[in-house]
Amino acid sequence: NIYSVFFFFFFSKDDERFFTSLRDSLERGLSEKEATKRAMEAIKETPTTFEAIRNVVRTETQRAMQAGIVDSTKTTGLIPAYLFDSVNDDRETPFCRSRHGLLILSDDNELLQQCTPPLHYQCRSSLIPLTRRAFESRGGLKQAQKDRIKLLNAPIFKW
Repeated sequence: NIYSVFFFFFFSKDDERFFTSLRDSLERGLSEKEATKRAMEAIKETPTTFEAIRNVVRTETQRAMQAGIVDSTKTTGLIPAYLFDSVNDDRETPFCRSRHGLLILSDDNELLQQCTPPLHYQCRSSLIPLTRRAFESRGGLKQAQKDRIKLLNAPIFKW
């Protein structure tokens, strides 16, 4: 389960069922009326905190948004790469810190799958689509190839 580590410490099995149901509904599409209906039903049936619900919704919204950005820009041919951008503050995790500023080629499906935020619960990082000019100003293909090695060796959060 994607949140098993988090649930082990903070939630009961009823909460886990709720969050699994909510996540499944969100994955089917944030714009579906059915997802909202199911989420509301699950919220009514499961005793949990509003803060926990808000955090899960925030994480899953981030997942949908980042997937949408990658899917919509990848096929245009105008975006050669993405820049991994983490929030540099005291809450930044080692998972995001190790990737900050690194380039990911738009045709590198393995790295895009591994490095598209959210990388962990409540992840605030994002992938920024780069134009060819912005990509070249950051070192272009040569830098992206160096960054690929770093990314493949970066720590991975086990959901």
